[in-house]
Amino acid sequence: SAFRLEGTGREAAETLFAPPDDLGAGLGLFALIVLLFALRGFARGLQRLYLDLWRVRLSGPSALAHQVTWALWLAGYVVVDIALAGMRLEGGTAAWLAVLGGVAIYVALWAMTPTLLLARRVEPRRLAPTIVLTVAAVTTFEIVSRVYFPTLATGNAERYGLIGFAFSLFSW
Repeated sequence: SAFRLEGTGREAAETLFAPPDDLGAGLGLFALIVLLFALRGFARGLQRLYLDLWRVRLSGPSALAHQVTWALWLAGYVVVDIALAGMRLEGGTAAWLAVLGGVAIYVALWAMTPTLLLARRVEPRRLAPTIVLTVAAVTTFEIVSRVYFPTLATGNAERYGLIGFAFSLFSW
C-alpha cells in the first residue's frame, strides 16, 4: 500500500477495501458516478477557495468548464502516477526516471491548479507565490501523511477494530 501499513492496520485496510463478490458491475458503475460527483465537489470547493482569495468573479458554465478541466488534469495525473509506480518498483534507471517524471507531473498539476481554477484571470507572475505555496503545502501534507497515517491507522485499528481504521481515514 502507499502508506506501508503493517499488522492490524493492513488487515483492516484489506478488509475495508476488499472487493465485494456478489455486487458485480452495478456497484462499479454506481461507485464511478459517486466518484465523479465527489471529484467535481472537490474541484468546486477548491475553485471557490481560489476565487475568494483572489477576489475573482466566475460563475455558471465557465466555472464548471474550469472545474471539469482541472478534474481531468487530476485524473490524468493519477493514471500517469499509477503507470510510473510500476516503473519505480523495477529499480535501476527506470526507477529514477519514474521518480523524476512523477515529480514533474506532480509539480505541473499543482502549479496549474490555481491557473486553471481561476480561469487564467490572474497573471502567472502574480500567481507565482500561490503556486509555490500550493506545491509546498501539498508536498508537506503528503510527506507527513506517509509518516503519520500508518501509526494512526494501525493504532486505531488495534484499539477499535475496523471502525477505528475508518475513522482514521476520515480524520486524515
